[in-house]
Amino acid sequence: MHWIIIVFLILPLVGKEAYWQVVAEGYERPVDVKPLPKLNGEKLFFVLEQGGRLFLTDFSQRKDEVLDWSKKVTRRANEQGFLCLALAPDFNRTGRAYFNINNKRGDTEIWRYTFDLNNLSQASIKPELLSSFKQPYKNHNGGWLGFGPDGMLYIATGDGGSKNDPKNHAQNLNSYLGKILRIDVSGETGYRIPHNNPFVDLPQVKPEVFAYGLRNPWRCAWHNDLLIMGDVGQYHFEEVNAVKIKDLRGGNFGWRLREGEVATPQKKVGGNAPSGEIKPILVYPHATSEQLGGMSITGGVYYDGKIQEYAGRYFFADYVLPRIWSIKLSKGGSADIQIHEMKAKPNNKSVGSISSFSLGHDGELYLISLRGEIYRLSK
Repeated sequence: MHWIIIVFLILPLVGKEAYWQVVAEGYERPVDVKPLPKLNGEKLFFVLEQGGRLFLTDFSQRKDEVLDWSKKVTRRANEQGFLCLALAPDFNRTGRAYFNINNKRGDTEIWRYTFDLNNLSQASIKPELLSSFKQPYKNHNGGWLGFGPDGMLYIATGDGGSKNDPKNHAQNLNSYLGKILRIDVSGETGYRIPHNNPFVDLPQVKPEVFAYGLRNPWRCAWHNDLLIMGDVGQYHFEEVNAVKIKDLRGGNFGWRLREGEVATPQKKVGGNAPSGEIKPILVYPHATSEQLGGMSITGGVYYDGKIQEYAGRYFFADYVLPRIWSIKLSKGGSADIQIHEMKAKPNNKSVGSISSFSLGHDGELYLISLRGEIYRLSK
């Protein structure tokens, strides 16, 4: 599956039409926002801070701290911390949620946390550590996790850090690093390996591995059976990938051999595309002067909400410059790119340090900034 860019437009989100509305300020490095299934008719959200705190809010009067794991996680490096939250599809019945964190040693841990639905400030049972694996460096942790349309939990991991994946983790099927992992967490405790994971019967292979060859996938999103992700590049290119589950199974995204659509430029690293390589649907260069240029991609979400001119578009951003774009995918295999202005209301600030996107209860588009603000696409 491969899309090409056919149109490039500059369309503002500020003015008489759509704009970025400030709905919350004052958080400390927020990295994730998740809507709760409606409880007692309320529209509530979890807001996750990188340092380890979790808040319950309605983006109006309510802002309750419901969890503080700051003593469990490390924030010694910029890419470490409390990185992502996923709510189980049956959260309204079970209260189950899943966390991706870096522990005090900097290693990755995946936790199951079961909220007391009558008092979200408490756990109904003791939190359970499901998985942990070593991170050799302080960067490239990945950090996303989320439930697919098949009910399985998917976990995106980075290559473990440094530069050029020095131990070639991403291509090593006996490593958890540089991968998309897939596990079944529907049991009472622990997790199971889905029987249709691609490498379950092979020796010297982690059976949780579902796809591989990633550098640092920072934020993924599902749209039906399509997984869309931003993979942060090395020195030259950033990329967006969009893959259906059937093609994701056993797929190889190419890193460290490939950066974007070319052989990785560094000596003794780059090479020919591996057999069956999953190619990105969009690549942009490390360039500050180009409209489609940046330094570090923040993967986004597929918006299909009420603002019709932006419905059916995948929104994503660059963390460094910063810029926000959207891309339209079509069954015919074409896409167009729009770059969106960065102003917000009511404070008229530029939107920057974009850490994540999220969708609300009715498909509203939210944007999260590490500077402490949360925005909603409004009209």
